Amino acid sequence: MRAALSPVTHIEAIAIKVGASYDTQTIAYRIAQDCEDDPATWGRAPRSVGAAALYVAAQLCDEHITQQEIADAAGIARGTIRDNYPPIAEHAEEMESINVECVEVPAQ
Repeated sequence: MRAALSPVTHIEAIAIKVGASYDTQTIAYRIAQDCEDDPATWGRAPRSVGAAALYVAAQLCDEHITQQEIADAAGIARGTIRDNYPPIAEHAEEMESINVECVEVPAQ
């Protein structure tokens, strides 16, 4: 039997595909790790939680990455990110350990 993957295991591959900054990835990791203990995210696909955590982190870092870009990179529907966004964003707001001091992202 294969062990379930953590949402964290999906973040790097998705982040590379969308060109997310290191800071955004780091914050996404923190959010995803913390969400593993949140009943609001239990039963959700790890890839979906990882993708939504990356989207929340991008928003926090004021990095302009769309839900569609992340969805395409993750191989999921944009609606999946939209559905996972509220509990993960709420969870991120409640996190005391999150550091949102992001390095400015250069324009491309």
